Amino acid sequence: MKVSQLYAGMLLVPCPGFSWAEVPWNGADGSLTGNYLVVVPDDKKPVDCELLRTEPVLYLGTNSQSPSASTPGVQVVLAWGKKMTVDPHSWRYIDLHS
Repeated sequence: MKVSQLYAGMLLVPCPGFSWAEVPWNGADGSLTGNYLVVVPDDKKPVDCELLRTEPVLYLGTNSQSPSASTPGVQVVLAWGKKMTVDPHSWRYIDLHS
């Protein structure tokens, strides 16, 4: 999926054979600053991820906060009751929910 095709309110899912992984992000001082989403192959669970998920997430738009976001990516989704950014390299593995 191309980021330029996104609009707020879209439901997004990982492509077949892939899953969402919620990954913690540590700041410059080593403290946890938040989590972000990465799309990974089903057989490649990241070490710091407890659970892989395939449920749809809701696209909210871009992160309009300061230019230096606390987590990777500027595209924001609502996933499991939390606002999170999406890793920029993951968009090629994301589809619209049908």
